[in-house]
Amino acid sequence: MPAATLELSRSRRGGSEALSLAWGIVAAATAAALIIRVAFVSGQSLGYEEVFTRAIATQPSITGVWNTIRATESTPPLYYVLTWLWLKLAGSHGAGALRMVSLLAGVATVPVSFAAARRLFGERVGAATAWLAAISPILVGFSLYARAYALLVLAGAVSVWALAELRERPGSWTRWVGWAASAVLCLWTHYFGVFLIAAEVAFLAFALPRERLRFGACLVAIAAATIPLWSLFSAQSGDSERTAYIAAEPLHGRLEGIVRQFAMGTNVPTAWLEGAGIAVFALAILYALARPRRPRETLLLV
Repeated sequence: MPAATLELSRSRRGGSEALSLAWGIVAAATAAALIIRVAFVSGQSLGYEEVFTRAIATQPSITGVWNTIRATESTPPLYYVLTWLWLKLAGSHGAGALRMVSLLAGVATVPVSFAAARRLFGERVGAATAWLAAISPILVGFSLYARAYALLVLAGAVSVWALAELRERPGSWTRWVGWAASAVLCLWTHYFGVFLIAAEVAFLAFALPRERLRFGACLVAIAAATIPLWSLFSAQSGDSERTAYIAAEPLHGRLEGIVRQFAMGTNVPTAWLEGAGIAVFALAILYALARPRRPRETLLLV
């Protein structure tokens, strides 16, 4: 066998083994995520916001779900519809059943985040991202709370994954459709999904200027798929009392809270411990961004 062919074969075998190891690590992270969440999903009574979720998800019909969301919520309907369907299948209205969509979304985020980070930064960063998704205090908390937050994280991870795949093969209609579908999923889950989708739209417009036809078609499809949300959003935003607690917290405060809670969770006992955790988290992100990617295959010509 020629030396070049032998070296290529070894490189491919080594890459396959590395990928198998990475997926094994991700499988362990997914199992850990499931165990952590299942252990606590029914251990506490419903929180204030979860009471509203129960009132929506226990409606006798899907029309009742929509009308109750319109009258009481400031969030799109996807999470509540999925929870309504789950309660119908489970035949239970207990705390564990009410939180099951959040729990499943939180567990599914682990392999999806790996797939997205692997496509962008490689297997090692992908595996580390999967473990962060599995044990992050704020993501665990989202998974144990009957609100749309865990589903939004999952939808966001799917959209980033779809964007990374699209960047690799921009000429594929299938990948454009996949990205558009993930964008619609984000927007039907939470209105804050618009920030992520807007950033992705800006990236695509800048990075893929030759794909105007596919890009434009996807934007039209996304706009059409979100038409029902406009009337819902208009009714919800017209109630100032419903959104007063959000308006009372400035945007920079909410963004700061996201960083602090994702890095160290809530109620960290001392400021220095929280600062150390955030510093380690920031250094890990910088390392992941700065570290050069190795080629997946090495061809040695002799």
